[in-house]
Amino acid sequence: MRLGILLFMLFATPAATIHAAEIYLEKGTVFIVGEIAHEDVIEFRRTVMGYLRHPEGQGLLHRVIIYSPGGDLKAAMAIGHHIRRLNLSTKGPQLGYGYFFGDYSDATCTIRGKVVEYNRQSGTGDPRCTCASACFFLWAAGAWRVKSQILIHRPYFNKEDYRDLSVDDAKKVYDEIMLYAQSYLDKMGISQLLIEKLFTVSSATVEPLSAEDQEALMYEPFMEELLIAKCGGSFLVDLGASRCGKTAKCKALKKKEYRLQEERTNCYADAYGTIVRKSLREWYENYGP
Repeated sequence: MRLGILLFMLFATPAATIHAAEIYLEKGTVFIVGEIAHEDVIEFRRTVMGYLRHPEGQGLLHRVIIYSPGGDLKAAMAIGHHIRRLNLSTKGPQLGYGYFFGDYSDATCTIRGKVVEYNRQSGTGDPRCTCASACFFLWAAGAWRVKSQILIHRPYFNKEDYRDLSVDDAKKVYDEIMLYAQSYLDKMGISQLLIEKLFTVSSATVEPLSAEDQEALMYEPFMEELLIAKCGGSFLVDLGASRCGKTAKCKALKKKEYRLQEERTNCYADAYGTIVRKSLREWYENYGP
């Protein structure tokens, strides 16, 4: 059997062991909840198409929220390419307060309007409230990535097939998947340093993506520079008010900074909305009836 065919077989978890995610639209946000399966690529496209045909009362489709333990990596990357073509933002579970102290165990999610929590260390709560493994590849596709609980490890294969390979064949297929994953993440603007870090984490465990790494990935560079050009500066306005003191001059500076921040926030929202609307039209022209 050619290694290329074998790679495809190993790349996805067997269908009998994986269930399709629940994909639904709510107030301008596409939710992906559960393990990623091959059929979810079609379901994601169907959900977006349904919005474009009947957007009334939904608000602007601008975001994808993913709560997933992982699943079929090939399917995740296929959905990721759609997310990037649409220039949507991405978000996973909300981090608990512990992350300020380096504890990334707690997460909070809102699923079908219900707030649920999960602690990955104790296993208590709703286990759907996570974003791990292939979920990172979905989150990475966002043109605007919101800080979330993201758990990473390197890609892996269906163990039942992979364990029967010779050492040489195992290396060949793993080298192929490394190139495949690296190419995708590079297209999504993920730094080579982070890609290398991903491949150091065994599939038998997970490692949280730090707040610092996520802050560096908040915007795709092209998107950030486009918004800076449109709005006259970076998203956060800093005139030094927080370091100024309590004098009358400082109070005036704080008011000015607050006003400018409000203007900048509105500008970014309007400019980003315009970009997404254009992307939605172009996507519909490519994939619509």
